[in-house]
Amino acid sequence: MVDALKVLLLTWNGAFYRYGPFDEEQLERSLRRHWRLIDGFRRRNIKGLGEKDHVAIAQLFDALLPALRIKTGSNRGRRSPVGVAKTLHLLAPRFFPAWDNEIARRYGCTYTSNPAHAYLRFCEEIRSRAMDLRTKGLPSRRLLKRIDEYNYVKYTKNWYRRKA
Repeated sequence: MVDALKVLLLTWNGAFYRYGPFDEEQLERSLRRHWRLIDGFRRRNIKGLGEKDHVAIAQLFDALLPALRIKTGSNRGRRSPVGVAKTLHLLAPRFFPAWDNEIARRYGCTYTSNPAHAYLRFCEEIRSRAMDLRTKGLPSRRLLKRIDEYNYVKYTKNWYRRKA
């Protein structure tokens, strides 16, 4: 699993990891230690997010943050909240939304001081949007994927511009 995550993160979050790799052994230890939590989220979707999940999500986020920091080089120790969110998304794609700096900023969830808390706020916001879309008749299957794609196109790439 760590090998697969490494390939995906080095590609998907290459702008960060070009400065150095993360500690694969630490990531493996963290995944093993928290696998029951991760596996529980894998079976769920974002609509089921509730306050009872906040502690577990913060625990996962805080465990992965040091495991995914840069291991060597001049940026040694630099953390990537984006890498954590993308890892969580890869491990439980129907439950955990992906983000990047621009998406987090646009949702009012900047993560400079407390990234786990910011990610929880972001998850709640995405859950709210998914629920709203569901009430508009969109099928609930793959709603999170659609929202992720929209965020990427609109905020990360700035490809979407509403016509006047």
